[in-house]
Amino acid sequence: MDATSPADRAVVSKAIDAAFDAGVLTAKDLLPVEQGGLLCAYNPPGDHAGLAAIIAATHDPALITAYANGEVALMTAYPDYQATASRAATIATALASLPPAELQKYLKAHPDQASWVIDHINDPAASGSDMSGGTALAALLKTVDKIKPPTRESIGLFEASLPMLGKSKAAREAAAQFFIDHKNVLLSDGPLGYISKNGAISVGKQAVLAELFANTLFSKPKPANAGALRDSVSATLESLSDSLNANGDDEPSVAMKELARTLGSLVGTLESGFQVAVDRLEARNDAIDGAVDLFTSLAGVIPDLPFPGGGLIKDATVDQIAKWLKNGLHEEAADPSEAIPFHVLFGGTLENGDLATNYDAARVEAYINSHLGLA
Repeated sequence: MDATSPADRAVVSKAIDAAFDAGVLTAKDLLPVEQGGLLCAYNPPGDHAGLAAIIAATHDPALITAYANGEVALMTAYPDYQATASRAATIATALASLPPAELQKYLKAHPDQASWVIDHINDPAASGSDMSGGTALAALLKTVDKIKPPTRESIGLFEASLPMLGKSKAAREAAAQFFIDHKNVLLSDGPLGYISKNGAISVGKQAVLAELFANTLFSKPKPANAGALRDSVSATLESLSDSLNANGDDEPSVAMKELARTLGSLVGTLESGFQVAVDRLEARNDAIDGAVDLFTSLAGVIPDLPFPGGGLIKDATVDQIAKWLKNGLHEEAADPSEAIPFHVLFGGTLENGDLATNYDAARVEAYINSHLGLA
């Protein structure tokens, strides 16, 4: 079925959709068809990828849902079959074609199926999983990104996808875009936000952000929007720093202390993401390049911060910053003092000592959480 031309697929899609709408093909009938023919569990992956594209092209929510549920039921009955990842990719392809509102309905109504798809979409046991799974995951994330405002389900799928991005540039780009588009919700203390009552990013969400940053800012392949993500993160760091310094009273308010902890924990997740790239992803040089890029994008915002060895950070060259990072980097750093010295960009600029203390405590806690596997 993969050999079917796009024009032929369009004709078949219309025919299947018409049959489904007319009741000739029903949701109850669809699963037996899968088991007996095109979606037989032991067919090669290529035999059902084409059908997934045909089903997706109908854009019929009821038909796509029936197809997706049938595929999940089929493959959970054969959990050891190696094409599981490819099956998951076909389901993601179909779901990605749903209108955003319909995808939201599916995610809410079928949380177990959605979880199964993400858990298997880049299964390393399946050949080519980074290629097919990454492409399908990217398509699904792009549709999830269009669910606005974001929901508990859409954010949950984004979070679950991060460990499954693999080496897919498309999947990494889609994940980065989700964060860019929904940053204001994620970095808030609202019901769906990552900020806890004390102002710091909650422990579980620290791990989410560290994984995102490791796969987008600090390792390759870099997504096409890595620069946009860097700028988005930089803008948040700058805004937090400016707010703290503009309100640096002798006795800062509770709100300002909470803001300081927000800044500290965000910097801590960046440091943790850097270390994840170095340790788990084995991308030491890529991580340093990404950190240098982040440093240089922020250096001009803090013009009076001294650079180790003399001078100001704003005057340091890229080579000087890179050398500083390399000299300060510890393999598998266990102590916050051994982390990438990124925190000095902000900790050293906070004029109020109380705020600086709250900032550093939150940063250190985020780094320790990551090292202990708590975040």
